[in-house]
Amino acid sequence: MSEWTSKDVFYAIDEAAREKHTELDLRGKNIRELPMEIGKLQYLETLKLSDNRLTFLPKEIGNLSSLRMLYIDSNKLSFLPKEIGKLSSLLALSATNNQLSTLPKEIGQLSSLVELYIDNNKLSFLPKEIAQLTSLNRLYYSENNVSSFPRVINELPSLHYLSLANNQLLSLPKELVNLESLATLDLTGNEFSSFPRVLLQLLSLESLNLSHNALCSLPKEFGDLQGLSDVNLSHNEFSSFPLCLLRLKSVMYLYLSHNKLSSLPQNLQEMSELEELWLDDNDLSSLPKSIAQLSSLRELYLGRNKLTYVTKELEKLEKLTVLSLTHNKLSSIPKQLGNLYNLSELDLSHNNLTYLPKDLEKLESLRELNVSYNQLTSLPKNLAQLDHLSDLYVANNKLVTISAQLKELVRDL
Repeated sequence: MSEWTSKDVFYAIDEAAREKHTELDLRGKNIRELPMEIGKLQYLETLKLSDNRLTFLPKEIGNLSSLRMLYIDSNKLSFLPKEIGKLSSLLALSATNNQLSTLPKEIGQLSSLVELYIDNNKLSFLPKEIAQLTSLNRLYYSENNVSSFPRVINELPSLHYLSLANNQLLSLPKELVNLESLATLDLTGNEFSSFPRVLLQLLSLESLNLSHNALCSLPKEFGDLQGLSDVNLSHNEFSSFPLCLLRLKSVMYLYLSHNKLSSLPQNLQEMSELEELWLDDNDLSSLPKSIAQLSSLRELYLGRNKLTYVTKELEKLEKLTVLSLTHNKLSSIPKQLGNLYNLSELDLSHNNLTYLPKDLEKLESLRELNVSYNQLTSLPKNLAQLDHLSDLYVANNKLVTISAQLKELVRDL
């Protein structure tokens, strides 16, 4: 993309001023410097400056009294001017992917601010004036240099969403309990080796992400967080299924991928609201029959385990749309899988299958079928008659022939 000259930028600003524009989009123009004339845009409500080469913002940006949305992501900003505190109407400030090492204390003057995005910078602390942002609802503070939880965050009464992902946190302060409105907390990619017990007091939590840490157990009181609907514990060190999860009757999305689970509880059906269950990359060699009683289940991921068979009871999962069994040790699959009439994606790749049951021809909703890297010599002849099937993967088998109709669907030969 060609670089805009200072003349190009000036012309765009001048036109916006003359026409009293409420939005100015200068994204991706390779702009290196913003002229002081930007301060003339008194009617501007949205300013988009992302994906440029800005190293600073002119102080005149503080004159944009009507500005509600400011996007300055993916530039080369190492600081923000103190005049940014004059933007009294600002609702959202997005400054991700820059080189910010500090924020000006004047940011606390943004009394209307609801959303603050400062991911992927070089921030190790937040100014105490952040506590003045009493309207702040969403704070994205991931991928910075945070080794200790910024206590000023505990003073944000309206905070509903907080992301501190991919930092270096080891613990959380007890004052976190002050965030009585917090519904979503993302702590993925930190350095927790034990569960932060203060989280047990956040009864408003609906979504909790603790993936990519070093957790191996949960306290039994975790089951008291009855508001949770989304729990991500993937990429940890769990060797057994945390039984306290069975008490979470409202959980719809459960992620336990990339752990060391060798078995699942026989009463798994107690998690009756589950819609997505991610168990890929564990050490599972069998499945309990109770998994077929998860009547709300829509997506089930069991890839990269040690399964040698699949129970025919899975046919009871009438709402299932996605089933992944890739990278297991299956030599056959039950014909009853053909009764999963809502199934749209079926991944059986990287197993030891020598044949596919003819009943798969009944999967009338099937859109994608992956049977690559098996020992198949043939395919069910009427697969091509499935109206929705559009993507078929069959590489690295022992297929002798493929019908012309099926060849049109093949994506990996």
